[in-house]
Amino acid sequence: MALSLPHHEAPYGFRCCRSETVTIMSHSHRHQEIEINFLEHGSVTSLVNGALVVQHAGHLAIFCATIPHQIVSVEEGAAGFTWITLPL
Repeated sequence: MALSLPHHEAPYGFRCCRSETVTIMSHSHRHQEIEINFLEHGSVTSLVNGALVVQHAGHLAIFCATIPHQIVSVEEGAAGFTWITLPL
């Protein structure tokens, strides 16, 4: 049986992005940066290396993005999502 690994993105480099809406991701991915996420309203649930992690508004999520990650659930009203990638 073949092992299915999450999609590995090309390095993003230093990037800062913001979106008013948060959407569920169709698949997990990983890339060569540290990722910092901030949510202004609501909460989101991510699958990070096989574990469910809930991020609530007003809290930073900081993790090594070489670990497979995917947003799997978005609370109604979740908004104001900012993410920053920092090269390793």
